[in-house]
Amino acid sequence: MMEYEASEDEVNEFKQNILSSYKDKIYLSNIENHEKMLTNIFQSYIVEQNSEGEWKDFAFDFFQNSKYTYRGVDAVDSESVKSNEEQMNKVVNNLQ
Repeated sequence: MMEYEASEDEVNEFKQNILSSYKDKIYLSNIENHEKMLTNIFQSYIVEQNSEGEWKDFAFDFFQNSKYTYRGVDAVDSESVKSNEEQMNKVVNNLQ
């Protein structure tokens, strides 16, 4: 994941995927689904590494919530997850 070189088209596709998943409130809906959660983690990491500003911040918080809930470090309704979601909510309407 850390060495993956994404094309601009992939980054843009991943941006839309994570944004839609967040807006539809499904990104943490099934943390036992390994494929879904690993896809969330991968795509948000790639977006965060290949973006700036609000996209970078949004993707970082999305990545953190996905990673830590998947690993069982945080519960979906934990204060940490809620705090990250508050940050994401501040910028979500500005993202396209």
